[in-house]
Amino acid sequence: MAFLNWTRVGWDDEPIVLMIRVEPRAENRALLVSAIDEDGLTVRQSLEQLDGDTAMRTRWLTWAHVPAGELAIVASVYASSSKPVATAKVTMQILARRG
Repeated sequence: MAFLNWTRVGWDDEPIVLMIRVEPRAENRALLVSAIDEDGLTVRQSLEQLDGDTAMRTRWLTWAHVPAGELAIVASVYASSSKPVATAKVTMQILARRG
């Protein structure tokens, strides 16, 4: 299982911080976290190796300079196959700061 904890609103000139929880399981091999904009384009992505049942349960991910707009944040856990074994998805609004 993958779980995301996030801030619902952020600013485009400040980093966003995501907390991802992954239940340690022997088959877990990779965690892919993506930020997808309203047009379906991936604007940020992070891939991390998981060490199965000995992997840390909680992970923190920081992205800087995320573009303004509504983003879908998707965290997927992969085993040795190309299909995810667990996925979590949340929505986040990034606001443009005018100054």
